Amino acid sequence: MKTRIQYIMLLAAGILAVSCVKDPNADRKEMDSRISNSVALNVVYVSGGAEVKSLSFTHSAYRQALDVSMNNENLKWNLESNRSWCTVVQEEHKGSGTVYLEIAANEDFTPREEATLTFVAGEFRGFKINVNQSASAFILSQPYFIAPKNGGSYTVKVTTQSGTTWSTEGDSWISVSKGSSTGSGGLTTTTLTVTPSSNSGASRYGAVTLKAGEETDKIYFWQFGTDLDYNSAGNIFFANDKEAKLSFKAPEFMVSSIDAPSFATVNVTENGDGTATVDVALGDNLSDCGETRNVDISVKLNNASASVVSLPTMVQDYVPAHGLVTGKGLQAFAQAVKNGTSTADWERNGVVSMIQDIDMNGIAGWEGIGTADKPFKGTFDGGGFAVINLKNTASGLFNNTKGATIKNVTLGKGSSVYCNKAFAEKAYLGGIVSYAEGTTISGCGLAGDVDFAGESDEFEATAYVGGIVGWCDATSKIQSGKVTGKVTVSIPTGANTICYEGGIAGLSEGTLTASEVSGNVNFSSGIGIPVIGGIQGSLVSGASASNNSYMGAINVGGSANNLCIGGLYGCIESDRSFDNASDKSVSLGTITVESFGSSTSTMLYAGGFAGKAKGGISLSFKGYEFQTNVHIDQTANRNANFVMTGGVLGGCDPTAKCNSVSFENVSNMGTLSTEYGATTVGSNILHGLWGGIAGFVNGPASFKECSNGAEIGKLTTTVVTNANTKHMQIVAGGIAGIVIGGDATFTDCENKGKITVNHYSNSIPGNTTTDSWYSACCASGILGAFDYKPTSVSGKLTMTGCTNGGALNSYRGCSAGIVAYARNAEITNCTNLGDLGQMSNSNAANKGGIACTLAQSKVQGCIAKCNVFCSNPASAVQTPAGIVSLCLGGGVTVTDCSWYGTLSVNKTDQPLACGGIVGTAEGDTLVKNCKIGGKVNGSDLTENNVANYAIGNGLGSATGTTYWNGNM
Repeated sequence: MKTRIQYIMLLAAGILAVSCVKDPNADRKEMDSRISNSVALNVVYVSGGAEVKSLSFTHSAYRQALDVSMNNENLKWNLESNRSWCTVVQEEHKGSGTVYLEIAANEDFTPREEATLTFVAGEFRGFKINVNQSASAFILSQPYFIAPKNGGSYTVKVTTQSGTTWSTEGDSWISVSKGSSTGSGGLTTTTLTVTPSSNSGASRYGAVTLKAGEETDKIYFWQFGTDLDYNSAGNIFFANDKEAKLSFKAPEFMVSSIDAPSFATVNVTENGDGTATVDVALGDNLSDCGETRNVDISVKLNNASASVVSLPTMVQDYVPAHGLVTGKGLQAFAQAVKNGTSTADWERNGVVSMIQDIDMNGIAGWEGIGTADKPFKGTFDGGGFAVINLKNTASGLFNNTKGATIKNVTLGKGSSVYCNKAFAEKAYLGGIVSYAEGTTISGCGLAGDVDFAGESDEFEATAYVGGIVGWCDATSKIQSGKVTGKVTVSIPTGANTICYEGGIAGLSEGTLTASEVSGNVNFSSGIGIPVIGGIQGSLVSGASASNNSYMGAINVGGSANNLCIGGLYGCIESDRSFDNASDKSVSLGTITVESFGSSTSTMLYAGGFAGKAKGGISLSFKGYEFQTNVHIDQTANRNANFVMTGGVLGGCDPTAKCNSVSFENVSNMGTLSTEYGATTVGSNILHGLWGGIAGFVNGPASFKECSNGAEIGKLTTTVVTNANTKHMQIVAGGIAGIVIGGDATFTDCENKGKITVNHYSNSIPGNTTTDSWYSACCASGILGAFDYKPTSVSGKLTMTGCTNGGALNSYRGCSAGIVAYARNAEITNCTNLGDLGQMSNSNAANKGGIACTLAQSKVQGCIAKCNVFCSNPASAVQTPAGIVSLCLGGGVTVTDCSWYGTLSVNKTDQPLACGGIVGTAEGDTLVKNCKIGGKVNGSDLTENNVANYAIGNGLGSATGTTYWNGNM
C-alpha cells in the first residue's frame, strides 16, 4: 500500500503548530501566546481525500510522502520520529512542502510499538501524529529472487504462527509446491519450492502471493528472457559490437545495496508502483590478451536475514585494447618481443602504450622485455602508470633495448626484483632497463625494490646495478628519473669483482639529467670494489650528468676493501667542471658506512657529492651548498690504510695525482661523524682524513670562498678511550683534511663547525726525517696538513683571508686554528676565533691559534683571539701558542700577527714552552712586530712584560712585540 497525505497547517507569525492528537486550537493558542499580531491559518491533513488523525501501515515496507500546505512561506520546519522503524528523511523545509517517511518492513508476528511524529519549528515542538504498523502473518527466509532464462527451483522457508491456515497463488509462469513443516515454540516453518518456468519471451517480473485470511505477503521474481543475448553455455553474453546493458526490477524497499564491479555503472529508479528498476551499464572490456571477463552482480536485501541475490552468470566479450592493461598482456607482449613477432596489438599509432596500472599478481615466470639477440627497439609509453606487484623475478621491466624510447613508467609498489644468477664477465640489472644502447629513458621511476646478488668466479668481473638503468651506452639518455624505492647489492663473495651501483644508474656512459633519488641505496657484500652513488656509480669519460638530486640514504655494509661512495657519484673518472649556475645538482641525504673489509690495504672514499677523484683528471666545483651527512661506524674496530671523508669530495687517489682540483664558493652543511666500540681488537686506521669540503687532495688545489658550517669528526658515542682508538691516525680540517702533490691556495675560506679529533695516538708531529706526523692526529679549522714529505717540498701553500670560528678539540697529536701542519707555506691575514682543546682529556702537546707545526713558512697579519689548552701529555713538551706552536726550521717567520686569550697547561712538572706568538722555535725562527695579550700559563700579560712571552722556549728572535687588549 502506498498513500499520500496532504497537510493544511496553522501558522502564527512564523511558528507553526499542528496536531492530529490534541485540540489544534490549544496548539494555536500556545503559539499565539508567544507572538503579537498573530494570524491563525487553517491546517488540514488529507490522505486519499479525507482528513486523518493517525497513520496506519501494513507489515510491508513503504516510502510515504506527506505534503504540507500553508499560506506563510517563511516558516522553517521538520518532523522528528521516536522510533527507528519509522524514519523521516531530514531535509530543510520552508513554507509549503513535502516530507518523506520511510517505513521498514515488520518481520515479526507482533505489531510495532506505536511511533510518534513531532512537528519542530525553531524551539517549538508539538502537533504530534501517531503511526502504527501491523504484525506480519508470514516471515520469509528470502522474499526476492532473480532467475535465468531457463528457469530453476528456489526454496523459501515460510514461518507462521502455529494453527495458521494459508495458501499460495502465483503468476501463470511460476509454480509453487509446499514441502514438509516443523513446529517449535508456537511457530510452524514450512518449506516452499518455487519454480519459474523457462522463458521464451522478454524478461518479466512476477510474484507468488501468500494468503492467510485477509493477511497477504509476496515472494517476488525477476526472470531474464530473450531480450538478452546468450553464449553456447547459456550464460548472458555481452558482445563487443553491442552496448553492454541490462535492467531488472525489484521491490522498491527491499533493495539495500547493489554490489557491482568498478567498471559497471549502476542506477536505481523508483517506478511509483512499489517497484524499482535497476539499470546496469558495463564499461568496455579492454583486453590486451584476448580474454572475455565474467561479470558478477548481486543485490543485498534489507530483510531480516539481509539476503543476497545474485544475478545469473554473465560474460562480456573483449574489445582489443591496443595497449597494455593486464599482467597477462604485458607478459604476452614480452613474449612477442622475444619471438620477434608483431607487437601491433599493443600499439597506438605505433607506440606500445600502458592504459592503466598493471598488476602482476599471479604472473609467474617473468623474464623481462627484450633479449641480447632481440632487444626492444620501439617506443614504450607508460602513460604515467605503474607496473605493480612484480615479484619472484630476476628481471626488471626491460632486459635489453636498442634504439628505443622508454618513458613515463614506474616499477611500482609491491614490486621486488631479486637476481642471484651466477654471471661471467658482466652482469646488468635495472628496475626499468638493465642494458640500454641508443635508448632514451625519460620520466621513469622505481617505487619497488631491486636487489642484485649474482656471483662470478671471473677475475675482475663487473656488475652494473641501478634503480632505473643498470648500464647504458654513450648514445643513451636518462631524463627525469625518480627513485623512492630500494636498490641493493648483496653479492656474497668475489674479491676482484667490481660493482657500479646507483640510485638511478649503475653506470651511464651517456646523459643523465634532472633525476632524483629519495629512496635507499644499499650495499652489503664481500666483493672487492664497489663504486656507489646516490645517482650513479661513476662519471666516466664522455658521460654527462647535471641537475640531479640525492635526498635518500646510502647504507654500506659487508667487507669490501676498496670502496668509493658519493651522494651523487661514487667516482669521477674524467675531467669535470661542475657549476651550480648550470648544474643545479643537490646532495642532502645520508651516507652510512656500517662496515668494510678490515685490512691494512683497505681504501675508503666517501663524499657528499662524490667519493673519489681518479688520478690524472682536472676537477672543479663552483657555487654549491651540500648537506649530506656522512657517518663511519667503527664499533667493530677495523683496520684500513686510507679512510677519506669529505662534505663534497671524499678524496683523490693517493697513488695517482690529479692535474688540478678547485673549489669556489662551495659550502658544506653535512656532518661528518664516527663511533667506536668498547674494546680493542688491534684496529688501525693508518690515514683517516676528514674535510668539510675535501678529505684528501693529491695534486694542485685551489679553495676560494669556501665554507663549512657542520661538525667534522663528530663522535656519536661516548666510548672513546686509549684502548679503542689508540691506533687511529686522524687528520681533520674544516675545509680540507690533507692537501699534497702541488701548489695549494686557500682564499677567503671560513669554518664555523666544531672540529673533533678525539683519538689516542702517541705519534707527535715534528720529526724532520720521517713521516711520523702523517700517522698522528691533527685538527684544524681550515686545513689539516699540507705537503707531509719532510725530504722533498713539492708545492707551496698560500692561505689568505681565511677564518675559523669553530672549536677545535683534539686528544693527542696537534691542532690549530687555520692549518695544523705545513711546509713552504705563506699564511696571510687569517683569523681564528675558535678555542683549542678546552676539554679535560686533552693530551695534545702542540696547539697553535693559527698553525700548529710549520717548516720553511711565513705567517703575516694574522689574528687569533682564542684560548689554547694542553693537558697531561706524559713526557712530551707542552707547547701551546697564540700563533704557531712548533717551528721545525727552514726559516719560519711570523710578522704583524696578534693574539689574545689564555694559554695554559695543567702539568707544570712536565716540559713546557708557552708562547704568545710561538711555543717552540728554532734558531732561525723570526717573530717581528706582533701583539699579544691575555694570560700565559697563569701570568697576566702587560705592556711591560709582553716581550718575555713572545716565544716560549726562548730560541729564535722576537722584536717589536707589543701589548694587545683583544679589541678587534
